[in-house]
Amino acid sequence: MSKYFSAYVDEEGNTDDKLSLTSEGFMKLTLEIENLVDAFFPKDEETLIPTEVSLTNIRTDLQEYLDNRANRGNKNGKTD
Repeated sequence: MSKYFSAYVDEEGNTDDKLSLTSEGFMKLTLEIENLVDAFFPKDEETLIPTEVSLTNIRTDLQEYLDNRANRGNKNGKTD
């Protein structure tokens, strides 16, 4: 799990006490949503995650869910 989640560190070196998706995790989430949509539509139709408002909202909701799940039962930014 630590590949996709980490504690945010700001410019001053302050570390958040909660885990959140890393850039790699965000890219993985986006790719998986695109793959899911592609499973239902022809391959020649482009999946527009960055500009498709409803898919962006779904991605945001999933990101919040994943962040909350990663933090469930974990203290001090540690993953199981």
